[in-house]
Amino acid sequence: MKKVVLFLAILFFNTNCIKAQNLKYEEIIKVDSSLKSELYSRAKEWIVHTFNSAKDVIQLDDSNNGEVIAKGISTFSGNLKAGTGSHNVNFILTILVKDNRYKYIVSDIIDKHPVQNGSIDTPIDSTLVTGFWGIGKKEIQLKSMDAIQQIIHSLKFSMSKKSVSDSF
Repeated sequence: MKKVVLFLAILFFNTNCIKAQNLKYEEIIKVDSSLKSELYSRAKEWIVHTFNSAKDVIQLDDSNNGEVIAKGISTFSGNLKAGTGSHNVNFILTILVKDNRYKYIVSDIIDKHPVQNGSIDTPIDSTLVTGFWGIGKKEIQLKSMDAIQQIIHSLKFSMSKKSVSDSF
């Protein structure tokens, strides 16, 4: 009987680990009458205006291939079931540009919640945790996903309009 209970307990606790996959946002967007160089400039301009230091954020900057990779951070705070305070949502953003289209990929999304001696890193995956053991984690996942959606919305808006240097 003890073996059956132990087996069920292990199965219950590992269910989310089996199903969990890293959450990734990815989309190809068409932008009519836009050259690769224009879209590349818009992407770089957006990064400069969105993050505190583009130099610290940009990991790869390849204008010939139309690729920019950045490590970004978005912040949210609030009174969550898992505790009060601010959370940093770390992610990797890849922007690939070609004539008349671009692709963004947001991956490696991690919630970093500061605690007294460091931080608690929670990978945000595609499986929302439920039940007693998921108290607070589901709320963190939803707020982290919302923060990423805001970043994506901002990117799409900026990539759809001509940059300041285009209209000067």
